[in-house]
Amino acid sequence: MAALGLLVMQMGVTNEQTYNFLDLANLAVASLLIFSAVAVATHFPVSFRAEHVFLRLLGRFFRACAYLASTLEWDSPLTRWQRLRRAFCVRDLARVPGKLAIWGSALPAAALGQSTAEQAQALIDSLQALSYRMQDLIEARATPQSQVLVRELFSQVRAWRMGLQDILCNLSQQPEAADFADFRAQLDATLERLERQIEKAVAGADQTSISTRENENSFRLLGVFRGVSEALVNFAKQARGIDWAHLREGRF
Repeated sequence: MAALGLLVMQMGVTNEQTYNFLDLANLAVASLLIFSAVAVATHFPVSFRAEHVFLRLLGRFFRACAYLASTLEWDSPLTRWQRLRRAFCVRDLARVPGKLAIWGSALPAAALGQSTAEQAQALIDSLQALSYRMQDLIEARATPQSQVLVRELFSQVRAWRMGLQDILCNLSQQPEAADFADFRAQLDATLERLERQIEKAVAGADQTSISTRENENSFRLLGVFRGVSEALVNFAKQARGIDWAHLREGRF
């Protein structure tokens, strides 16, 4: 190094510097900004990775179900905004299972983990069945009901609806928390109480004040309650076969 320094001094090199360090620094900063923008765009506003979209649609489906369950009260007329939101949720109820089937078929093996594509499809099928049962519930709820039966069944139906709403809200955040045995016990107990109350109300009510159609609608409503409960239990059963840890795991 000393010898080379002396050589340069003896040669009297007077070449001016032809590069600018700021160009290199600006390039480094610009590259950092570009890669940061790409990293942010991967997850914002939405991620298009199959596992991310699948989980997002799953939460969207259960949020729609939870809101629809909250609009089934007998004594609370809906506002205009609530009717618009309800129509939007009904559309999601019908469309999201089909979208889940498309994105579920695109799930990579790394996202499935210990579960299989058949188990993921079975989960989607259970959601499609729940979608049909929820649509039946909305239609049955719109049918005319006897005011006598409404008064008799108000507390039991409200308890079932609140329990259903809580379950759906929890599933929208943590679908892996679905407990098959717990769902079966809770929903069966609630339905048994509701069925006994309906039979008691029908037997004790003045049949002249209840039309045949209203009587049929009440039992149809009970059947729809049971159908929704069975669909939820089936989802919880299928959810046990999904490797949720791998599905939520971040991959690069």
